[in-house]
Amino acid sequence: MLKKLYAFLKDTSGATGVEYSLLIGFIGVTVSTGAFLMGDEISTMFEGFSSYLDTRTIN
Repeated sequence: MLKKLYAFLKDTSGATGVEYSLLIGFIGVTVSTGAFLMGDEISTMFEGFSSYLDTRTIN
């Protein structure tokens, strides 16, 4: 029984799934935080770009 428990504790094949989950979670939190902090600046940038395109004429 102890051999099976020791083999289970030494098995690291499932660690990659946990590591990928943590990495994806960290990236999600980082992107969300960046979008929240820079939301006004990004909105202003796209509004300026939109008004620039509105003034252009297509021939």
